[in-house]
Amino acid sequence: MWYYVDGKERKGPVDESMLQQLFQSGQLNDDSYVWKNGFANWTKIKDVTELSFSLPSQIGASTSAPSLLELVADKKNIFIRIGADRGSIPNDYGPFSIDLLKRLFNEKRINARTLVFTTGLSNWTLLGDFADFQE
Repeated sequence: MWYYVDGKERKGPVDESMLQQLFQSGQLNDDSYVWKNGFANWTKIKDVTELSFSLPSQIGASTSAPSLLELVADKKNIFIRIGADRGSIPNDYGPFSIDLLKRLFNEKRINARTLVFTTGLSNWTLLGDFADFQE
């Protein structure tokens, strides 16, 4: 369960979906503070990687999703962040090749909500934002 600061008032507990609704409605923003059990201090939403709804989209206004394969070619330089989509402390792993990433995806060991980072991206991006990994 999450707690958040609204103005000067601490509110909660709320679940992550309610926090997302508050964010999408504009009541909370990237600079709003949140806390949950296990956090040492109140943290800005933009600094909480497990709240992926606050991550900026790296895709842009394209009508079709880009291909991660085109972005990385045959390089073994893709990193993944898991745990954020499950509400636990995120862990980073890699580097992986595109082939290994596809195998992990097909085996359902990672999913569309897994965050990825590689050369050409300015921030962690949801794997499902790429055409090669849409479920």
